[in-house]
Formats: sequence, structure tokens, C-alpha cells
Amino acid sequence: MRPINWTALLAAFLSFCKLVNAKGTLSIQLLDYNNPSSKDYNGGCCDCCGVLIGYCPANECDNFFRLFVATYPYTFFSALSPWTRWETHIIAEDSDSFYFPGYGHTVGAGLKNPLTYHFTGRWPGAFAIGLDVWDDDSGNILIGRADDLADHIEYDVANVPAQKDLQSAVAKSVTLTGKRSSTRILVRVYCDADYYGTDCYTYCIGRDDSTYGHYKCDDATGNKVCLTGWRGQDCKTRKYKLQGQLKKKVVQIKKI
Repeated sequence: MRPINWTALLAAFLSFCKLVNAKGTLSIQLLDYNNPSSKDYNGGCCDCCGVLIGYCPANECDNFFRLFVATYPYTFFSALSPWTRWETHIIAEDSDSFYFPGYGHTVGAGLKNPLTYHFTGRWPGAFAIGLDVWDDDSGNILIGRADDLADHIEYDVANVPAQKDLQSAVAKSVTLTGKRSSTRILVRVYCDADYYGTDCYTYCIGRDDSTYGHYKCDDATGNKVCLTGWRGQDCKTRKYKLQGQLKKKVVQIKKI
């Protein structure tokens, strides 16, 4: 009975574990925000004086943002069991039309733009996003310190396949349009190193040894591609082994 190769079994088990635990990143870059009426969700003004003058003064809201992402499509339960949540600080005081801080800049406590969510399961190719825009009133004295809801948006983002890595990821432009405002974002989804496919579910590391095989990984799919001279499922069989054996037998016959 052939002895058990525990090293090979362990390697196969670890490879299987990595296979079923796909890994990648969902990236949401905040671009710009616009609330042309400068009104809150219920039609009121963010701060005072609207009742007295008959309209809401422009650019008086102190906007901050609460977002979450969840399983597609958006349902009543999405906000109850999101993948993750984010909250920004006040992006621009007394402004209802602005650009967010650029790529890599801070937008909240320990939070940078773009917002990122690292997933460890098969990427589904779509997700739901919830966005609440708030007017910060914590500094008010005479007109109330309760924050005003400026807008509430529920949105489904479909057809977002994962790509190989951040460098090759093509951004999908999405406009989150609500009752009062619009917020533009860029969405990217990309796999961790050594994970491939539109769902980041294929795990592959190129090898060139007798234990794991002799192959490289296809850039798009992660499928094993045998190196020159090798074949088989794990590229462990020499492509010209049979031909060499035949030549050896011919030589032996000639000697006889």
C-alpha cells in the first residue's frame, strides 16, 4: 500500500479553502453632490428664516452622509442587515452643491475616499445601496439642535462584475437621485491577488515544481495554463514523456 502524502493532502485542502472563500473589494468613490432647492426631505429649510422670507436661502445646509451597502435587490430588510456602513463628517458647511474631497482624502473619522468594503464570499455582480443625507444642526442655539434629514435614497446597482485588480478596474458611474438631491459616485469591484473571475471565486498561484505542478494562471479567468512541455489537469505530466519512452524502447530493440 502506497504511503499517504500528508503534505500534498494539506496543500490540496488549503487550496480548496481558498477556492470557496473568494476575496475582493467593493470601492465607492464619492464625486459630487447637488441639492438645487436647498430644502430638506420634508420641504423645509435647513436653517432659519425660510418662513419669514418665503423661500429657503441657497447653500445653507451642513451636509453629512450615512451610507450602507447590502445584498441586491434593495428590500425593507436591507438596512437591518447591511454588509457594512459608513458615515462622513460635514463635507462642506453652508453648501448644497460641492465636490467631495478627492481620491485618498479623508471624508470621515478613519474614513477615506473611496469607501471600501472587503468581501470574503463569491461576488454576486450586483448590490444595493442606501444613502441618507443629513443637515448637521448640532451647533444651532435658537432654532433647534436636531439634525434634519435632507434626503433618503434607495438604489440597486446591477451589472458590476469583479475585475482582476485595482489597476485594471474600470469604474461604473452611478447617480443616486432622490427627492431633493443627486449624488454621483464611481463604483469599482476588483479581486484580491491570486483570485480571478467576475466573482473572484477562482484561486490560482502559478507553480513550477513537482508537488503542485508546472503552470501559470490565465490573466482573465485564473485557469491553469500548463508551461511548455507539461500537460494534464495539474500540469504534472511531461508532454513528451511517452515519445521519450518509445525512443528508448527502439534503442533497446536495436541493441538486441
